[in-house]
Amino acid sequence: MRDPRTLDGYVTPARTKVLLALIAVHNRDGRATVRSVAAEAGRNVSTTFFHLRHLKAAGLVESTAISAGTLRPLVEVVAHG
Repeated sequence: MRDPRTLDGYVTPARTKVLLALIAVHNRDGRATVRSVAAEAGRNVSTTFFHLRHLKAAGLVESTAISAGTLRPLVEVVAHG
């Protein structure tokens, strides 16, 4: 993780909600997709993806593209720790 003092611009109430949803889904299912995190957080997929990108930039989330047999890859996000 980056220096915690630099996280002020990254961690907002909306991103905290998305991060907590990510942790809940990951703990429950063993993995989390943007869609599953969005459903848990009660947000749409694009907004959730936007927040997860910022959380990834802050070093709080790791993502891996995975193939799901569709034209568009899903993004799997895993909480550190």
